[in-house]
Amino acid sequence: MSAEKLLHAPSFVITCLVLYWSLPLSVLFGYIRAFQWTGPRNDMYSWGQFMSDFFGVKFVRVGNEKLYKPKKGANVIYLVGGSKMLVFFIFPFFMSSVVILKGVVLFKRGKVVDKDAFNKRLDGKLADSPIPGLLVYPEGMLYFAHSRNIPVQIVVSSGKEYVLTEKKIRARIGRTVVSTFSAKITPSDFPSCEAFLEHVQKEWDRLWPAAPVLVNEDIPMHDYANTMRWAQLGMAVLSTTVATIMFLLSWKVVDLIFGIFGPLKQVLYMLLFTWVSVSLVASFLGPKHLPKGVLPSPVLPLPVARPPPPSQEPSSSGSK
Repeated sequence: MSAEKLLHAPSFVITCLVLYWSLPLSVLFGYIRAFQWTGPRNDMYSWGQFMSDFFGVKFVRVGNEKLYKPKKGANVIYLVGGSKMLVFFIFPFFMSSVVILKGVVLFKRGKVVDKDAFNKRLDGKLADSPIPGLLVYPEGMLYFAHSRNIPVQIVVSSGKEYVLTEKKIRARIGRTVVSTFSAKITPSDFPSCEAFLEHVQKEWDRLWPAAPVLVNEDIPMHDYANTMRWAQLGMAVLSTTVATIMFLLSWKVVDLIFGIFGPLKQVLYMLLFTWVSVSLVASFLGPKHLPKGVLPSPVLPLPVARPPPPSQEPSSSGSK
């Protein structure tokens, strides 16, 4: 491990632990109002706000388009970066909470024996969720959007890698994430699926104009069913209990290990404290923004091709 990675390792581990236990922490710090039984809530947004505040992230928007919000009873598909079901197993408490709130659709990427049954399952998930939107990896899911005439919107963000990067084992505090939005793209406005796909590709390439402006959007709220509120409260209590137990056990293990060294125990604690402190300070250093004029031109991972045969579902994964 290089000296730079060694320096940033403690702050990286701490931020990963905060991310892992983000559900109970966001409840304890009052972001998620798990005991609110009446009135609308948006627990997933509240969780995101907690993580943004923890990292000190500042969001800016490029261009004049805003996040499209469909009318009640309608849907929209947001085209963003990809996600994998592996996330569910890495962050079980947070992902279990999202499942409770019906904010994610989990499925295995690859071939689907019955494409119509798969699409009907997605229809059911969208209809059963209080959230009128679906965030997806673009590849493949555009065929679903076209077949159901669901509008799509491209959302591209740059700078996320400056906040937390596992390859460099580094976490940074106070960074800026730049986002840009396309206008709503309705499949029925195009004569064919291919024309729809080509337009999406052109829109993706067209994004990234100049003049960022502060994002200040209205936050959509959801009227969760009582069963969802109870389940969310149960998950919050469970995750908080487990987090407390794990913290106490971890502290006990460290204390036992340091105790092996006898009189050097206090010295080791001082060294650990110094290492963590320096690492946390280093996470605040460095440029807060992307280098001037450096807004990467992303490549949409979308093959502009004919729709796949009925026996095969395009590779994809998504979350609401």
